[in-house]
Order: sequence, then C-alpha cells, then structure tokens
Amino acid sequence: MHFPKSLIKGKQEKLKEILCNTQKELEKSGYNSEQLEINFQKIYENYKYKPPLYY
Repeated sequence: MHFPKSLIKGKQEKLKEILCNTQKELEKSGYNSEQLEINFQKIYENYKYKPPLYY
C-alpha cells in the first residue's frame, strides 16, 4: 500500500513531537538524558516510515 508523502511527513512530525515531549518529562524525573536521546532516536528510526494507523 502506498501512502502520500504528506501523510508520512505529518506522521513523522507528530512522532518527533511525542518523543521529544516524553523525553523532556523523563529527564525531569531524573532519567539520564544522554541514554534517553540514544533510545528515543532508535525508536524514531524504527517507526518513522511505518504507515499510520489511520488513513
């Protein structure tokens, strides 16, 4: 199935926003910011091209 680039781009931006906000909250709770950055980047790379759950 092919998805429009604009839909994928919007999904990527939303994913970045969610991950960034979650990372900030975890850092406030005392989690290691460097380790969070590494793990959240891996999450982003794994999911950035996955199709959205809605279409």
